[in-house]
Amino acid sequence: MPKISIIVPVYNVEKYLEKCVRSILAQTFTDFELILVDDGSPDSSGAMCDQFAEQDQRVKVIHKENGGLSDARNAGIEIATGEYLGFVDSDDYIADDMYELLYTNIVKEDADLSICGIYDVYEGKEPVEKQQQYIVLDKVAAMKMILEAKVVSVHAVNKLYKKEIFEDIRYPVGMITEDGAVILSILEHTEKIVIDTQQKYYYFHRANSISSNLFSKKDLDTINVWKENE
Repeated sequence: MPKISIIVPVYNVEKYLEKCVRSILAQTFTDFELILVDDGSPDSSGAMCDQFAEQDQRVKVIHKENGGLSDARNAGIEIATGEYLGFVDSDDYIADDMYELLYTNIVKEDADLSICGIYDVYEGKEPVEKQQQYIVLDKVAAMKMILEAKVVSVHAVNKLYKKEIFEDIRYPVGMITEDGAVILSILEHTEKIVIDTQQKYYYFHRANSISSNLFSKKDLDTINVWKENE
């Protein structure tokens, strides 16, 4: 049984998928399974997933009818066998030591959630370096940081979770900003969070990407979930 299950929802990303998957398979931490969830892609993405599985035994592939990002993530969670879960978006890529960093920190601190920093990548622009921090905090402090837009982001990616957190949590199908809707529920199931802001996740902003244009909506969803949980 692998230590980590990495779940990648795949839909219409034939242009980006190779770089994403290769960055995961090149990880210095090797005890993982990679679950590629083909969410009914009309392009060659599904066939590419099968090719990766033929080349590396750590790769598992699910082919399903299109249900959206949340539904694809949930399908991956259902078959994950790792002790920890991670998510990567299929048009992004990661540093080769990202999961080694996340795993080392979560074990060292006996934490429930480990977070690293994100490079925001725009076409034609160089990623910007950010100030480095190392923080260990509880869920109340983490929630406060989210609402104040500090350090802790709502993204599902750039994180390593104890799998048991997801025993009663799934991503809401049909909501535009899935990450904001779930992160506070996740934090409710944690006691300790470790944050190392070394930037290891490359978050690619596409001009036509839904998530590139929804920051205010994401904030609103997050605040609504916070109010529901008060």
